[in-house]
Amino acid sequence: MQNELSGAFHTGQIKHDTLIGTEYGQQHKDEIFWLGSKATTDLYDPVLPYWSPVDTSATPRVNTASEFENYAVYVQDLISLNEQLKVLAGVRYDHLSQYRHDQKNNSSIQRDDQTLSPRLGVVYQPTKNLSLYAAYNQSFQPLADSFVFYSNSADLKPTKTRNLEVGTKWDINDRLNMTLAVFEMTQSNIQNKIPDSNPPLAMLAGEQSTQGVEVSLTGQLSDQLSLLAGYAYMDGKIEKSTIGLAGKQAALTPKNSANLWLKYQLDEHWFAAVGGRAESSRFSAPDNKNVLPGYAVFNAALGYQTAQYDVTLNLNNLFDRDYFVSGHGEGNDSNMMGDPLNAQLALRYRF
Repeated sequence: MQNELSGAFHTGQIKHDTLIGTEYGQQHKDEIFWLGSKATTDLYDPVLPYWSPVDTSATPRVNTASEFENYAVYVQDLISLNEQLKVLAGVRYDHLSQYRHDQKNNSSIQRDDQTLSPRLGVVYQPTKNLSLYAAYNQSFQPLADSFVFYSNSADLKPTKTRNLEVGTKWDINDRLNMTLAVFEMTQSNIQNKIPDSNPPLAMLAGEQSTQGVEVSLTGQLSDQLSLLAGYAYMDGKIEKSTIGLAGKQAALTPKNSANLWLKYQLDEHWFAAVGGRAESSRFSAPDNKNVLPGYAVFNAALGYQTAQYDVTLNLNNLFDRDYFVSGHGEGNDSNMMGDPLNAQLALRYRF
C-alpha cells in the first residue's frame, strides 16, 4: 500500500515541488515439502520416467511459516533555483521485520532492520536542448530478498548499495535525442551462498564495485523510420572478500552489451520492426570458474494499430540461437538457457 501527497510552493523566487509518501507491505508464506527418490534418465534420450508419488504421511523436509512486514516514510523536494538550475534532495526511512517459525522443531527466529537512505541530484540546463546532471542515492537489500531466512544466517547485515551517476541529455534536433551516463555502484555486505549448504545459507563475502558508461539514441530518422539503440560498458569487480575472491570479476556482469530496434511505419496502420540485443561473455559465479559465452539474438515484429486497439506479432530469436541468458549468480550449476525461436501475438485494447 502506498500513499503520496505532493504540492508546490515558493520561498521568495525559489520554487519547491515537494513529495511526501508512505509505504506499507505485509507477506505471509507457508512452506512445506517432501523429497522423493531420484529417477534415472538417459542423457542422450532425456525422457523422464514416471515418478512414484511422494509419501506425504512422512515427516516433511521443510515445514515453516514466515511473516515479512515493511514500512517506509520518504520525503523529497525538487528545488528550482532558476530556469537553468534545479536541485533534488530527499531521504527515505525503511523498516523491515522478518519472522520465521519452524513447525518441525517448534523454534522461531526474528530480525528487524532499519535504515535511512539519502537521495541527492543536480540538473543544469545551459541551453533548451542540453541538460547536465549528477545524482547520488543509497539503498539496502535485506537477507530475505535473496535467501531463505534461516537461523544460521539471520544475523547477517543487509547489503548496502551506493550509486553515483553523472550524465547528459541532448535533444539533437526535434526528432532525435541522446543520453550519456557515467556511473559507479558500490555494494557492501555482499551476501554469497555457502556452497552445497542445505538449507541454502548465506555469508557476508565483502564488497563489490561496478563502473560503467551507458549511451542511448532514440527518435525518428525519417517520417516512417524510428530508432531505439543503446550500448553499455560495465566493469564489475570484487574489491574485498572474506572467502578469497578479491580481484575477481563480478558474476553475471558482461563488459559489453548493446540493443537495437528499428521500426518502419508502412502506412497509417501497418508497421514492421526488426532488431536485437547482444552481450559479451560473463562469469556465472564469483569464483570465475565458469564462463557464459557471449551471444546476439535477433527479433522482428509486424503490427496493425488504430486509435482503439493494436495487434502485434512478435518473432523472437529469429535464428533459433542457443544461448545462456543468465545464471544463478552464486554457483556454476544453475545457468538458464534463453528462449528458442518463438512467436507471440499481442492484442492491446484501449477503453
